[in-house]
Amino acid sequence: MQTVTLEQQLTRLRRDYLATLPGHARVMMEASRMLTHVRWDDSTLEQLQKEAHLLAGSGGTFGFDRLTQVGRELARIAEEQLQTTGKVTLASRTRLEHACEAMLAEIETVLKVRKREKPLPREAGIGARLAILDEDPIQGQHLKLWCEAWGYEVSWFSSLSLLLEDAREHSYALLLVDPLGFASVTPLLQEIEASLAMPAPVLLLSARTDITSRLEALRAGASGYLTRPLDNDVLRAEISRLLASNRLTRPKVLLVDNHKAQAEMYKASLDQQGFDSRVLHKPMMILDVMARFNPDILLVNSHMNELNGPELARLLHQDSRYLQVPIVFIANSAEVVHDEPSITLAGDDFLIKPVTDRLLMDTLHRRLARARHLSHSLKLINGSQEEGGLQNRGRFFQQLETDLAANRSSTQSGKEKDILLYLAADKPELLRNQYGVMGCAGLGNQIDHWLAAHPSIGRRGCALSDLVWLVKIAFQPGLTAAATAEQFREQLSHTPFSLAGSSQTLNFSAGSVALSSDLPDAEHVLQGLETACADATMAGGGRVTMASLNGNKARPPLAERLQKALKAHSFVLQYQPVVNLDTNQNHFQALLRLKDAQGNLYLPEEFMANVPDYLKDGLAGMDRWVIEAAVSALDGVQGAEAEACSVIIKLSSSVNTLMEMVPFITNVMQNARLREDRRLYFAFQEQFILKNLEAVRPLLETLSRLNAGIIIENFAASTKGFLLLDELPLIDYVRLDANWNQRVNRREEVAALLEVLHRRFGGMDRVIACRVEDAKTFSAFWDMGIRHFQGYFVQQPGNSMLLE
Repeated sequence: MQTVTLEQQLTRLRRDYLATLPGHARVMMEASRMLTHVRWDDSTLEQLQKEAHLLAGSGGTFGFDRLTQVGRELARIAEEQLQTTGKVTLASRTRLEHACEAMLAEIETVLKVRKREKPLPREAGIGARLAILDEDPIQGQHLKLWCEAWGYEVSWFSSLSLLLEDAREHSYALLLVDPLGFASVTPLLQEIEASLAMPAPVLLLSARTDITSRLEALRAGASGYLTRPLDNDVLRAEISRLLASNRLTRPKVLLVDNHKAQAEMYKASLDQQGFDSRVLHKPMMILDVMARFNPDILLVNSHMNELNGPELARLLHQDSRYLQVPIVFIANSAEVVHDEPSITLAGDDFLIKPVTDRLLMDTLHRRLARARHLSHSLKLINGSQEEGGLQNRGRFFQQLETDLAANRSSTQSGKEKDILLYLAADKPELLRNQYGVMGCAGLGNQIDHWLAAHPSIGRRGCALSDLVWLVKIAFQPGLTAAATAEQFREQLSHTPFSLAGSSQTLNFSAGSVALSSDLPDAEHVLQGLETACADATMAGGGRVTMASLNGNKARPPLAERLQKALKAHSFVLQYQPVVNLDTNQNHFQALLRLKDAQGNLYLPEEFMANVPDYLKDGLAGMDRWVIEAAVSALDGVQGAEAEACSVIIKLSSSVNTLMEMVPFITNVMQNARLREDRRLYFAFQEQFILKNLEAVRPLLETLSRLNAGIIIENFAASTKGFLLLDELPLIDYVRLDANWNQRVNRREEVAALLEVLHRRFGGMDRVIACRVEDAKTFSAFWDMGIRHFQGYFVQQPGNSMLLE
């Protein structure tokens, strides 16, 4: 079969591009007709602007420079009109009409005159892996061909979802992204960064040439910005620059092998493929080298004299710091593959000699992607980011929500206990440009530990983003809230931090509020604090601004707000995922909230006592709403994960009322037609079932017949609890109570209990651990065989588990 040359592929893409121009012309003609003769509206103008941007960015790519110039002029005129607040004038309408006519005329000219494609260079492979995100298949494939001609290994993706799915399995040294189809650059880059198997720079390729778009990209974290159409020489130089500057973030591989020649051969291949590799010939020194080199992955010879591969892995497994580091074993035969179980949390691979470079690289990238995904999951599960640091966001937000609810329910109105501080380093863009992403990350860790160790905080805080924190500080005796906050900010600003080999101080701005019973819910408090911090920054930085959240004095009393919200059935559900770290299959615990007319959210402990008085049908009416809302949430989940998505709900009605609800539950479940793993789970407290076993049994049997799942909460592993499991073989999961988090590290004390659980379930895969506070506790649960964990974060069903 005849091989298709690169020049032939480019010719085909140019022909495909020309074939799309009549379609673009028809869209612009229709938009111009609508704006001129029918109705002037922003949506039509935005469509015209998007078409102009698309052609401005692509014309020069295929040698049609005039098409790019005319497209930019049309896009500029359309954007100016979109930014005009007044009515459209005759002059502006005429300018837009003439620019559109010029655009259509140029398209007609291009279709008559065909230009030859520039010849492609032919170079040997360099090895770096690039990813392209471009919704336009012609431009995306065109760019892919050029990058491949320069020797790079390239994958092109037409949608963000395809890129994020692939990022779970593969690592890339650089991403080239066209943001045309996205409303904002910032959330786009945040979602990409959170999903990458390993950190990588992002080069934006945009048809927009204005300084505002460039500045937005810089602030969002883009590593570079090029305007389309692309100059190939400039593009190639920028790719080379970013790959060189990214050497500090290259994946680090530690090769452990007492055969020096073999290890050096693997090292040469890894270095050529963009890894940062180091060789250890004396495996007994593994702990010392791990602490100094801190590798992302290990490549280990399975057959070594003084310490073989599986023994080395079990040694590392004793330290929770290395539980997430994947290990790839290289073995002489397939026997070891069947004899050794997976040892690390990230999973292991056994490669049988001889090992090709392609197989080795694909295996390393796959395991690095798994480790990256796992690291994100653990941050969501654990209560603390790391030992000695602040709490995770989900953990702190949950505690803040609980504290605010307790304050609102307090009879001591206005009493101030702590101060909440939204803290940000001034001029973060300058710091990022001066010290780089890695330098700023190290600086953030230093500040994080300083804040956690401060006696006024005691780890009560979290990092919100790069160089931004939310912390709770205690009042200083004799000082006002403003004075206490300013004193703390001054102390932080005078503390030297190590940066780029020297010690220096930084300036900070903050938004502040005293926590009292007069505050709204957490979401409104955070919005007010963010605004106050921004005001402090805009005023020059280096100051504290008190958030204006105490304008709630004129609000109706709490009881009156709750009464109106309950009568209106103004409930909402939030969802807390239960993550399976082996399969990534997730359940979502539904959390009930009440929303008042001002948009404030209230926890069940704030309004539950009022339900019988203000809500028609009382608790039963509330439970019916929860069931219908949970089923609706399942119906709304789309995509590949839809069939494996489940929602967990907890009912509040009494035993007798629950039995009366059986017909309603049956009707809802049958109409929902939930199939396979897409299920609704009902959770019941262990003590509730123990006290009402005979009354509850018929309900559980009915739920089971309807394919609903059953979960026992707060399982204490008592004798009665184990007997309950024998009495009710229908139980799908048990969720351990909080006492297990203290006892789990004392394996001898719980060995018998674990054995009973193991026999009852045939394994530990249906046991859920919750409220894990640190990596040590998590490691102990993992050793027990538990794979389901419920953290503190809140997220909608169907969303990626990589997002916090």
